[in-house]
Amino acid sequence: MGSDSSSAKTPSISRPFLTSGILWFPLLLMVMVLGTACSAARSAPAPPVRFELTPDRESYGPFEPVRLSIRVTNTSSETLALRFPTSQRFDIAIRDDRGAPLWRWSEGRRFSSTEGEHGLEAEGVLHWEVTFEGPLAPGEYVVEGYGTGSLVSLMATTTIRVK
Repeated sequence: MGSDSSSAKTPSISRPFLTSGILWFPLLLMVMVLGTACSAARSAPAPPVRFELTPDRESYGPFEPVRLSIRVTNTSSETLALRFPTSQRFDIAIRDDRGAPLWRWSEGRRFSSTEGEHGLEAEGVLHWEVTFEGPLAPGEYVVEGYGTGSLVSLMATTTIRVK
């Protein structure tokens, strides 16, 4: 009795779930679409505005409040429609000399999830003020201001000293 090699069955090796061709294509397509959407959002042109962050002074004592001002100035000759996904319009962070975050204005705050729009006339100015009241050890600190919504691509940086 001989064996017939042509009728012998080769054991099948099942492929892992994610390596099946059926799943790779939709996954790859989803990654490509999301990547394109994210890069489009990042590369959106900045509106024609000047974005400034200024402290009320350059030097502070360890327990003195730090008053910070953000100004957004429309540098175009037309009214701008600035759109925001929530009621938050900006954020401010204070970092130590190593870049570690010490304080963020928005942390612990609640913002309405209602979308908003603000018309900014030609040469018009939006102005917000924030006060940091926590103690800071002597040293230099980097203060960063960020826009949100239509202003998300904008950032301003300044330095403060604590004596």
